[in-house]
Amino acid sequence: MKRNSVILFIAVVFGALATILITSYSSATKQYIASLQNRTQSSVAGAVTLRDTVSVRVTGGEELSYTFRPEESLTALDALRLAATDSGVVLETKEYDFGVLVEKIGSLANGTADGYWIFYVNGEQAAVGVGQYTVRSGDRIEFVFEKLDN
Repeated sequence: MKRNSVILFIAVVFGALATILITSYSSATKQYIASLQNRTQSSVAGAVTLRDTVSVRVTGGEELSYTFRPEESLTALDALRLAATDSGVVLETKEYDFGVLVEKIGSLANGTADGYWIFYVNGEQAAVGVGQYTVRSGDRIEFVFEKLDN
């Protein structure tokens, strides 16, 4: 009986810790996105030309288009998160050893109908991951849901 009580106590402690960690992570992610939006919105206040902006476009599934003036340290993943958050579109990513992979945008997830999200920069398939590419003024970032050729 005493052993069961110890196991129950340990389970409750781990459950409480997991809840705290998940809540903290979710809150930190929301704060990070809000800070990106605030920095981007404040920098857009001045006159902006097309070459001073970055455009993010998602095609396939829910279409979305988003243009903003970039900060130096924004990655393509940050830009996609801003676009998805501002548009109310669901975005799911997964961290791997090699970097972050976009798993789902809107209702389309990788593997659905033999399609996958492909990341393009200025019309060319990106040579680096979405989390490694730092956006520059004038960039056209695009995520296209494409079927794989078999």
